Amino acid sequence: WGRTVPRWVQVLAAACDASSQKRVADMLGISNAYVSRVVSNTYGADTAKIEQLVLANLTSDRVPCPFWGSAIPLSSCVRARRRQAV
Repeated sequence: WGRTVPRWVQVLAAACDASSQKRVADMLGISNAYVSRVVSNTYGADTAKIEQLVLANLTSDRVPCPFWGSAIPLSSCVRARRRQAV
């Protein structure tokens, strides 16, 4: 990642260190290999999906919600958007 590792990658790596890479991958619903390649910066494609998964599931980040008119947990926002898409 060079000198500046993105915050979400740091969060992902710390979660893997705290439990295991496989447990974190299972919790996020992605493969262990995907996590490994992202952490080692060898994943050659877009990382927006895993970034959102990490921030929604491994942080307490809040985002502005136009429906509620206030900030809500990112995880709640992601769940609400999934329900609307179905």
